[in-house]
Amino acid sequence: MGCTGIHDIHSKNPVLGIWLKKSAQGNGYGFETIAALKKWADENLDYEYLIYDVDKANIPSRRIPEKLGGQITREYDKTNLSGRVLDIVEYRILRK
Repeated sequence: MGCTGIHDIHSKNPVLGIWLKKSAQGNGYGFETIAALKKWADENLDYEYLIYDVDKANIPSRRIPEKLGGQITREYDKTNLSGRVLDIVEYRILRK
């Protein structure tokens, strides 16, 4: 279905990441997975906040951090592996 992970796991600001194949998108799997990673991080990591970055135009993916209380803290351009430039919004998700 896809892959997910917590990058920079030993830092004070680990980064959440997820990729789902097209046929798995729109079923709530992204939120379910990121919420589970946040729960695990809350129980197992000593962090200040989690980072979740997403293409500004990807409204369904932006709803994931927003449902977890995430707030936009930064915007920047990023070139993906296929050479496309994305307008990224970076969310900060605080501990509970």
